[in-house]
Amino acid sequence: MISNSIWSQMDIFMSASFVQKKLKTHYLKHNYDSQKSYENTYRFMYFLEQGKAYYMLAEQSPLSIKPTLIFYGYIHLIKACILLADPNYPETTSVLAHGVTARKRKKQNYSFLKDEIKIQKNGLFPHMSMKMFHMKHLEGEKWSMHDLLKEIPELEPYISELIEEQPLIKLNNTENTVIVPEQLLDHYHLSIHALTQHISGFFKGTTIKTTPAKNHYQLSFSKPVFTNANERLPFRIHIGEKQYWIRTEKTTLQTYPELLVHYLILYNLSMIARYETDWWCDLIKTMPNEEYPLISSFLRITALKGPYLIYYFIRDLLKEEEQRLI
Repeated sequence: MISNSIWSQMDIFMSASFVQKKLKTHYLKHNYDSQKSYENTYRFMYFLEQGKAYYMLAEQSPLSIKPTLIFYGYIHLIKACILLADPNYPETTSVLAHGVTARKRKKQNYSFLKDEIKIQKNGLFPHMSMKMFHMKHLEGEKWSMHDLLKEIPELEPYISELIEEQPLIKLNNTENTVIVPEQLLDHYHLSIHALTQHISGFFKGTTIKTTPAKNHYQLSFSKPVFTNANERLPFRIHIGEKQYWIRTEKTTLQTYPELLVHYLILYNLSMIARYETDWWCDLIKTMPNEEYPLISSFLRITALKGPYLIYYFIRDLLKEEEQRLI
C-alpha cells in the first residue's frame, strides 16, 4: 500500500542524530539560527510520530470520526514541515488558530458541495501558506467544497460519474516534456501561445518550446521539471498512476499546492463531524445523494495522499542534503 510505503520512508526521520544534522545544515543554508536544530530535532520527530498515530487510528475507526482524526493527524505533519521554514514556530499565539472559518450552516437544504470556507488573516493556514509556499495576502478568499474537490485528480472518476463534470485532464509527460491536447485549449479559451505563457509563469527560470502535432502540442522545458512523484503546479500528481493532470478551467486554485487544498476540505469535514452531528450522521446512514460517495472517497484518498504530499515536501526541501539517502 502507498500509505505503508510512505510511513516506512518517513522512518528515516526517526533518528535524532540524523534529523539534527539535516536540520542544522538546512538552517545554515537558509541563514536561520543553526542552534535551533538542537531544540527542534525532537519536536520535528514527535510531530511526525503523533501525526502517524492519528492516521493509524483513523484507519481502524468508523467513518463518523475519520475526518477529525485525519485532520488532527494532518495538522501534526504540517507542523513538522513548518519547522523547516520557521525554526521559531510558534512565535505568537496568533498562529495557533486554524486560520480558516466555515460559514454558518443552514439546517434546511444544506449542501456540502456548495458549502464555503473562508481564509482568515491569522492562524495555521495563512502561516503555513506563507512559510511553506511563500503565498501571501490570502485573507478573505473563499472556496466551495465543490471547487476544492475538483483539484484532486484521484477524485476525477467520481466527479465525472456522479456530477457529470470533467474537472481535470490526464497528460502524458517525460522529465522535460508534456503533451497538451487541443481539447485543453478549448476549455481555457486560449491560444497555445497564451497557454504556454500561463504555464511558464509557474516555472521561473525555465523556457518552454512548443511543437505542434496532430490533435496536441508538445511543450518542451529547457530543464527536467517532472519527476512523476511530486506535484509541479499547475499540474497535479495522481499518486496511484504516477501521472500528471491539469484542471480543465483556469482558476486561482491552480496556484494552491494540493497540501493546502486537503487542509481546507479536512477542516470543514472535521467541523461538520464535530458540530453538525445530525446532518453528518444522516448522511452516513441514509446516503441520500452524490455527496456521500464523494466525501467517503475523499477521506480514503486523503488518508493516503496527505502523508505522501508531506513526505515529498520534506524530501524536496532537504533534497540537496539527503539525495544520497532518500
